[in-house]
Amino acid sequence: MKITLAFDIFNKEDSIAAVLQSWLATTSGKHDIEVIAVYDACVDTSRTIAEEVVRDAGVAYQGLETDDVFEIKANNAALKVATGDLIVFVQDDNLMWDRNWDALLARIAALPRTGAMGLLAGLKVYPSGTYERIECWRERKGDHYAKHNISPDRYPLAAYSVNAINRPFAIATSLLRAQGGLDETYCPMDFDDLSLSIDLFRKGYTNYYIPFAVVNTSAKFSTIGPKQAAANYQHGRQVFLDRHLDYLGGQYYTPCAQPIVTLKEYDGGITYADDL
Repeated sequence: MKITLAFDIFNKEDSIAAVLQSWLATTSGKHDIEVIAVYDACVDTSRTIAEEVVRDAGVAYQGLETDDVFEIKANNAALKVATGDLIVFVQDDNLMWDRNWDALLARIAALPRTGAMGLLAGLKVYPSGTYERIECWRERKGDHYAKHNISPDRYPLAAYSVNAINRPFAIATSLLRAQGGLDETYCPMDFDDLSLSIDLFRKGYTNYYIPFAVVNTSAKFSTIGPKQAAANYQHGRQVFLDRHLDYLGGQYYTPCAQPIVTLKEYDGGITYADDL
């Protein structure tokens, strides 16, 4: 299997080397890896640093330039040129702490009618339009954001089938292209991932939350300012509610948050049972 790692990068010269290395140095070696880096209005040395890291890793690489289009459009730009069977959309502040993440991702991707796979959290969506985060405690996440490390007593360490996911996430490249790519109605950065996964769920696909030790290291909204972030969030939320009103109103609603495989943590990595 070939996996495309798509990074949307905005002026991260101080941290982008660590981010890229955390994903590239932890693969199993069993799958081809391609990196697509979308440099969105970068004015620092992020591109030079990123290209050096990728070159040293010896993986396939494509570098794209976009002009301040933010996450959704940048990810669509990567989707257009991706050659992987799977595409993983990684934010430029996401560190991966698990070894062999690609092996577990590929196994779940191979399950029948797999939809989107959330690598940080899953969502159990309620008819009111609210949702509950399904997220397992991982020591490596630390305390960057309390909401990204739910009590270990609440959700045992396991992969879960869920109603919806949010980014960072993975999906079969052909499946996402068949959906028309990421919906830019929500531009620049909200609700497209949630809406996409609910669309897939309603079409009979199963979305999964895989509890990788993915760490968010910065607040993405800080790049566009609090007022624009708030306005964008409200716009995206309204589009989402309008689009899925019948689902959220209960006509098609099916709660979902079932563990599919028990995981065991060891030394910052994951091993898993053969019961998929």
